[in-house]
Amino acid sequence: MILRKRWKREAKEIRPAEVKPAEEKPAEKPHPAAAAVIEAMPIGVGAIDLGGRMVQVNEAALKMFGYEKDEMIGRLCTEFVPEEDVPRALEAVKECIEKGHYRGFEGTGATKDGRKFSLLGDATLLKDPEGNPSSIITTFRDITELKRAEERVAALKRAAEGKINDFISAQKYLLESIRKPRFFL
Repeated sequence: MILRKRWKREAKEIRPAEVKPAEEKPAEKPHPAAAAVIEAMPIGVGAIDLGGRMVQVNEAALKMFGYEKDEMIGRLCTEFVPEEDVPRALEAVKECIEKGHYRGFEGTGATKDGRKFSLLGDATLLKDPEGNPSSIITTFRDITELKRAEERVAALKRAAEGKINDFISAQKYLLESIRKPRFFL
């Protein structure tokens, strides 16, 4: 893009005044490899229009939510989160539109069969050539296993703290016993 602008600027500088520039070409379609890259990504990727409807999803997103592509496309993005997370999801979308992005949405996804899973998502606002908001690209990961691991670590930490407290209490008792011997007759 930068080279193209530079080339146009330099071409104008060396073009004789009587030669008229060729008409601008319409915007090029994305390179076929771009779609293949998005489809091959191991994380969920989706595009949402400004009305909140899904317009594109990749294979990882379909797997994560348990839907076929034609079942997700056209549906509101809020249909894929549990009701209790909808207000937070809408706030994230609002912030994305206002700031151009939203990072680190931690919430819950809802699969087709009703299973819930922990997800971590990001969103980026896309704009048309005139600079007007056109859609939102989202990426999301299933972090259910990570959340379970965090819970196990927290449980182990609590258990270890309990054992340490028990050990400290026993040490205090022993020290107290040594300082004040107790004899029974």
